[in-house]
Amino acid sequence: IVRSLGEGSVERAIIAVANSEIGTLADAFEAMGEHEVHITAEAILRVRHQLLVAPETESLDEINLIRSNPKAIDQCSAYIISLLSDRPDLLIDRTGTDTASCARQVAEGGDPGMAAIAGRRTAERYGLKILEADIEDNSNNLTRFWMLEGEARPAPDADTTSLMLALPHRSGALYEALGVWAGRGINL
Repeated sequence: IVRSLGEGSVERAIIAVANSEIGTLADAFEAMGEHEVHITAEAILRVRHQLLVAPETESLDEINLIRSNPKAIDQCSAYIISLLSDRPDLLIDRTGTDTASCARQVAEGGDPGMAAIAGRRTAERYGLKILEADIEDNSNNLTRFWMLEGEARPAPDADTTSLMLALPHRSGALYEALGVWAGRGINL
């Protein structure tokens, strides 16, 4: 999505950049570093994960594959470990690029043995059933999202500045970059 924004095929994008359970999402920063994009808004949201299945799936015993993206799986690791302790044959697919696309695959796949970890709205969108609700490890699971745009459009009430630096790998490089700010009396 960041590439699409950088190439101009979308006007704005919303990406997750940090989570209270798993920390900074490095791939988001890597993608931003490859394209000229600007952070124009921020939101911190409570994220709840559900185990989504086809409408005809009745129980956990029918499931042989759970798919999602690695971040969602990590945020539900205790739940998954408990499932695997009873079902060592259960496959966990961590290759999804996002939770919604994994849920769409469950909806379109027609396999009652496939499940996805995603949100409640995603279940509604694709006509899936929530087999188990709120399976995330932490009930205070928070994710920081940034809205990105191709042009800088700071909000009038903006009180935060973010800066991304690409520095050489040598002693003192970070000090030299930050020293410019300190030399001008700017508190970071």
